[in-house]
Amino acid sequence: MGQNKSVEQERIPAMQILLTTPSAPFSDHFLSVLEAVLQTGLVSALLIPDSRSDIKEKTASKNTLKRALQSTSPFTRAGNCALLVENNSDLVQQTDADGTCTNIRTLPPEKDELSAALHQLKPGFIVGAANISSRHAAMLAGESGADFICFGSPRSNPKDRDIELSQW
Repeated sequence: MGQNKSVEQERIPAMQILLTTPSAPFSDHFLSVLEAVLQTGLVSALLIPDSRSDIKEKTASKNTLKRALQSTSPFTRAGNCALLVENNSDLVQQTDADGTCTNIRTLPPEKDELSAALHQLKPGFIVGAANISSRHAAMLAGESGADFICFGSPRSNPKDRDIELSQW
């Protein structure tokens, strides 16, 4: 009977959760909750979003993101969790981040931020693609070399179409 359980467990893929944080900076309370969540072992990647809304905020946002990555990296390392930053390949190389998650805005993805991130960060870092809205876009992102894809936005609740595509 013990053998059957291990065979069954091998058939069930491990849960892979991509957790997206609220916008930085993070409070001490948030970091303590994050630490507890990461200790469960259920989160495989933590994404810190780029909260920049326009070009004027670029420098302030970069510094805020850098501090957020520095404050969370000890927790992600201890929780065996990848630390990702949204749309910022340069910051990945300047910090302890493990990679980036780029937002697909055009098709084919070779003309998007995904291509630039893949060129700049591979093979040493993780590069993912988000805002995927079709099977075709998912296949193009995968063929381009993305390590993972996200149907819809990792910043918002999934829409019915995103869930349907994820099940595909």
